[in-house]
Amino acid sequence: MGPKMRNKFKEFEDFENEAFLEEQMDEEAVEYGMTEEEIYG
Repeated sequence: MGPKMRNKFKEFEDFENEAFLEEQMDEEAVEYGMTEEEIYG
């Protein structure tokens, strides 16, 4: 895998992780009965 591909893959991985984290936060928020506004300010 060349450096260009590796960078693309890394970006994609970061994007995936971010989406996953946001999903986790949303689920936790629902559990605690918080609204999105409360979480994200």
